[in-house]
Amino acid sequence: MGHGLLSWGFGLFYGGSFSELLWQVSACMDRYALIIGIGQYEGMQSLSKPAGDAIAVAQCLEQAGWRVRRLSDRVTGKDLESALTEFLERQAVGQDALIYFTGHGFMVEESEDDRRGYLATSDCAIELEGEKIVSQRRGLSFGRLNGLIGRARLGSLVVLLDCCHGGLFVEDGLVKRSLKAEADQNFCWIAACRSFQQAYGLRSEAHSFFTGALLEALQAGGEVTVLSALRHVNAAFKQSSIQEPIYIGAGKDIPLILPVAVQEVAPIANPVNPYQGLRSFTKETRQFFFGRDREIQVLVQKVQDCGLVPVIGASGSGKSSVVRAGLMPRLEELGWRVLPVMLPGTDPIAALGNSIATLDDSAENTLLVVDQFEEVFTLCRDRSEQTKFIQALMDLKIRVVVTMRADFVEACLADVGLTRAIERDAVYLGSLVGENLELAIEQPAMTQGVKIQPKLLAQILQDVAAEENCLPLLEFVLSELWERGSRNRPLAPNSGGTEPNSEFKAPRIGGLGASQNSDDRRELTLADYRQLGGVTGALNAHAEGIYKQLAQQKREHWVQRVMLKLVRTGEGTKDTRQRQRKVDLLGMAKDDGEREAIESVITALVDGRLLVSDRVDGQDVIDLSHEALMLSWNRFVVWREDGREVRRIVDRVEDAQREWTEKGKKRRDLLEGRLLKDAKRLLKEAPADILGAKGFIRKSFLWRRSQFAGVMMIPLLVLGIPAEYFWREESVKRDYDRIERLGNGDPGERAAVLNLASGCWAEKAYEQFPVYFRERVFGNCRSLENAKLEKASLYFANLGGASFYRANLSGTNLDWANLSGASLNRANLSGASLNRANLSRVILNRANLSGASLE
Repeated sequence: MGHGLLSWGFGLFYGGSFSELLWQVSACMDRYALIIGIGQYEGMQSLSKPAGDAIAVAQCLEQAGWRVRRLSDRVTGKDLESALTEFLERQAVGQDALIYFTGHGFMVEESEDDRRGYLATSDCAIELEGEKIVSQRRGLSFGRLNGLIGRARLGSLVVLLDCCHGGLFVEDGLVKRSLKAEADQNFCWIAACRSFQQAYGLRSEAHSFFTGALLEALQAGGEVTVLSALRHVNAAFKQSSIQEPIYIGAGKDIPLILPVAVQEVAPIANPVNPYQGLRSFTKETRQFFFGRDREIQVLVQKVQDCGLVPVIGASGSGKSSVVRAGLMPRLEELGWRVLPVMLPGTDPIAALGNSIATLDDSAENTLLVVDQFEEVFTLCRDRSEQTKFIQALMDLKIRVVVTMRADFVEACLADVGLTRAIERDAVYLGSLVGENLELAIEQPAMTQGVKIQPKLLAQILQDVAAEENCLPLLEFVLSELWERGSRNRPLAPNSGGTEPNSEFKAPRIGGLGASQNSDDRRELTLADYRQLGGVTGALNAHAEGIYKQLAQQKREHWVQRVMLKLVRTGEGTKDTRQRQRKVDLLGMAKDDGEREAIESVITALVDGRLLVSDRVDGQDVIDLSHEALMLSWNRFVVWREDGREVRRIVDRVEDAQREWTEKGKKRRDLLEGRLLKDAKRLLKEAPADILGAKGFIRKSFLWRRSQFAGVMMIPLLVLGIPAEYFWREESVKRDYDRIERLGNGDPGERAAVLNLASGCWAEKAYEQFPVYFRERVFGNCRSLENAKLEKASLYFANLGGASFYRANLSGTNLDWANLSGASLNRANLSGASLNRANLSRVILNRANLSGASLE
């Protein structure tokens, strides 16, 4: 940079003024920023704010198009000088440049007339005499910094110093002595305080006083210049008596944040789709996440100060994205350990155990995020488990962030600790509006060299204003808009003539590539937006298109079944999504053909981005891509409104079955009471909806019936045993006699067999009961060993658990019979018909099956 000064003064606080400076936009120049935040020190007290301050400033500038290099937390003297030299003498030559420093600054006072200012580096060492610093090693002197700046050849330069004693550079006239007046160069140096002052920040605030005011200025919206930022900082410090920012400048006003309309968009050879559709933003896509800087900064500070931080907002407000793409990467940059995100699911305690399994004793600066916290109340129905999980979260020594829908706050109020956390530490996400909404719409495209047509932006803003919490719908239509443009537009001129994969094609308009006139711009258009159906219609149209394709394959029934299986039907609350194992969805099939149909439907819905597939604990898990689908796909809305009571019962039965299985299939966990009664009714009225729980319901019914019968039979056992026993044994003798006398399919023979064996299925299940009691309740279980039953008619007979040892069943009709667990050792089944018979666990050792039919 040149040597000398066009005009200078102590600006806002000391009478100088930049009011005569003119606005100038250097559209042809790149803009480079070097951001330095040093918080870790070896010979001085470490600082908590510099790393976060540097990240926040860097993000603001990155979003405004600056090319940012950031040095954070631990920076040695060698590192700092090397970075400054590289930046000023090579990287930013001829361009607009900005240097921001936050950390310790100090003065070395060798005598009253010899004061030298330094920027403290992580490895600098100081020597004290009393309270004065008399020597130092490895700090960067203001003189050295001034020398580097003096040799640089830049288009413009802004230097921001948020450190103690930073004003010494200005007050001692270092800049004034070294700069010459050159009208084509612009310069401004701003220090957070005067030479004899310190720069402050409250522990309770996310940023230092100076950087906090600077960030407010940068995020105010619209164009921001050095002059407008200074005015904002001036207003923020107007009442301060402990810290007074100071500046010196030359030339014209310097733009920091350009209005979106005038920011230049450089073409990119192989742009990617920056919009996420119905997916949340993540660490991997954070470069496309805009508009939530303030909330992220608040969250970072909250997490540093509080044990558990609830992030609360309506469905569609972007809670997951703020945490996953904002908070988590920011804390990682600050040196935190961030555990993988967990979802509570049906067993939140087990999920928590898996998430913290790798924790050790050094859990300081560790974060766990529990996304979709409402699952604690929707998917886990055991209140004691809910309470244990919440208490376990509260007891963790690490920091916890939970995201939850606002309509589930009331459910949290039953827990005192959680209520206190909500009242004291919750961060509420409102709708994205104004400048931040515009950033979220325009900036992702601009990172890929693509513009939003102004009239399209105006229409989107109007449509979003008419809908509440429609960020998922907005992101979806923008993603579809990008895809439509990538399919229909020619290729960018700098892409080398080779089209990238369809997902990464750039939207285009106006025959881009034919010439370089002003109409040849890459942009998303209002015409395409309207064809897609706008914010509220695009998702519905997309889902309908996929549905109709599957309907042509006669698979629309399975689309409905699969989609409804992924919804938890609310009871006094809104519906929520519930993940399902893929194997459970496939379990709705009755045969291989239906299983294949369900598999193809799931694949089509995942490919169409209506569902997402994940791998959890070795199992494929399927989920709705977003809850917005439940309200925005009109057909899905109708499906959910139909048969809600049936689906509520199915949800509760499946919850109970899952709990019964997880607890070792104990009888005490079987269905009972009203739920058992409702489940039995569904088996008759809607068996397909509850097919997977059929066996569980049957076991529950039989067990509860045996309990009831046991209670009712106690007095009968006492009063009527002799007569009852005599009558039953006489009946058994008559049945054996009929089997001997009758044959060839006689109905009396069939009745005798059923009377003798109809209760055998209960012999093992209820072996703890006396034989007489079991037979009185469930029916007889007598041996049919050596029975002569050739050509008997036993189709559809319930013979589970019966003993047919050496029985002659040749030519017998056993179609559809239940022979589960029956013993057919050495039985003669030659020529018997066993089509569709239940042969599970049947014993056929040395049985004769020659000529038998087993279709």
